[in-house]
Amino acid sequence: MELLEFAHGLLRQADPSVRAQAAGHLHALASLLTEAMEVWKTVDTNKPVDKLGSLVAMVEPAIVNKLYALSLDADRHLKAFCTLAGPAAASRATMPLHLVETAFWQLKQGETLADRVATNLSRMTERVLPHDRAGGTHQGDAGRARQR
Repeated sequence: MELLEFAHGLLRQADPSVRAQAAGHLHALASLLTEAMEVWKTVDTNKPVDKLGSLVAMVEPAIVNKLYALSLDADRHLKAFCTLAGPAAASRATMPLHLVETAFWQLKQGETLADRVATNLSRMTERVLPHDRAGGTHQGDAGRARQR
C-alpha cells in the first residue's frame, strides 16, 4: 500500500478533533508531490551524462534547489500528519522517508538522465495515485486534492 493511501486510512481513524488539521497536511503532501513531478518534467534530458553520473552535475541548480525545498516541506508535513494521526502513524513520523525524489543521486551503470527522470516521476505518481488491487489507478482523496 502506498503512503498516501495508508495515510487516508489513518485519517479516517484519527481523533475527530484533529482530523481537519491532519487532512490539511495530507492535502499539502499531495500538492507538494504534484509540484515536484512538474519540476522533474522541466529537466533537460538531452544533456550528456557526466563521467560520475551525478544528477546534481547534470540538472540545473535552480531545479536541484527547488526539489530539495519541496522535499523538506513534504517531510515537515509528513511528520506533522503522523503526529496528529496518532500512534499507528508514529513510526512513519521518525522514518527517514523522503517523498519527493531529489537530484542528490548518481545514475546507475547504463542509466540515462531520461531513464532517471522517468523513474522518479513514476515513483512519485504512485505515491499520489496509488494502484488498486486490480492493477489500475484511482484518484481517491489524494487525486482530488491534487486537482484543486
